Amino acid sequence: MHLDWPGLARRRAAASDAGAAAVSEDRAPREGRGPAPAADNRRAVVHPVILQGIHKHYRLDDVDVPALQDIQLVILPNRFTVISGPSGSGKTTLLNLIGCIDRADSGTLVVAGRQVYTMDDDALSDFRAQRLGFVFQNFNLLPVLTAYENVEYPLVMATMAPAQRRQRVQELLEAVGLSAHAAKRPGQMSGGQRQRVAIARALARRPGIVLADEPTANLDSRTGAEIIELMRRMQREQQVSFIFSSHDAQVLEAADDIVRIHDGRIVAVERDVNRP
Repeated sequence: MHLDWPGLARRRAAASDAGAAAVSEDRAPREGRGPAPAADNRRAVVHPVILQGIHKHYRLDDVDVPALQDIQLVILPNRFTVISGPSGSGKTTLLNLIGCIDRADSGTLVVAGRQVYTMDDDALSDFRAQRLGFVFQNFNLLPVLTAYENVEYPLVMATMAPAQRRQRVQELLEAVGLSAHAAKRPGQMSGGQRQRVAIARALARRPGIVLADEPTANLDSRTGAEIIELMRRMQREQQVSFIFSSHDAQVLEAADDIVRIHDGRIVAVERDVNRP
């Protein structure tokens, strides 16, 4: 049994399964209600993430523990997608696979048009740094750096020219409402301000995908709502696909798509039929 949060039923159509087994490159899969969008022959649609036949197990002493079983999923571009389920359901494991932090035991994972498991560790590390952004539950800011320097850090690692770095960091700090706090270190900021810095840092290299693991878990409800609205705005302005793991009702209400997972299996995919 799972709970459907208020308001979701009014605007969602639930898919009985992920429906990712047959995916063409020029149109979205036929999920939810209504016909699939017409194919655009001018260019192929690149889905941010495609998972096919994904299995993941962990060893606990002498016991083999299945974490994910036969995951079939397509995540659509430029959307707010939430992976939701109870504790131990596999949502964080699934997010870690999508973020190329962990590897599946079997199956195919395509992220930003690349077959992830064909890359060696060095190539995968470079790919992750260039194409993915991360927002963590505990912020993971460097405590000795200022807000400005935390946002700048991935750009320094990318050897971006100083003038370009300055422009990008200032642009992002202004976008998240922290221009006046650029010189503060994390210990001098509130939880909401730290998460704003983390969001700006995640977007610094203009990734196509941003992943967030329980981004509102350490925030009060009012601050959490503000952070959700900020991420929603940044997703639209930066044309980024946001993918979350969360069971926060506020995050679920804001989502375009919800992937429900239980005991390592996807049990439903709910897509906002009002989105193009």
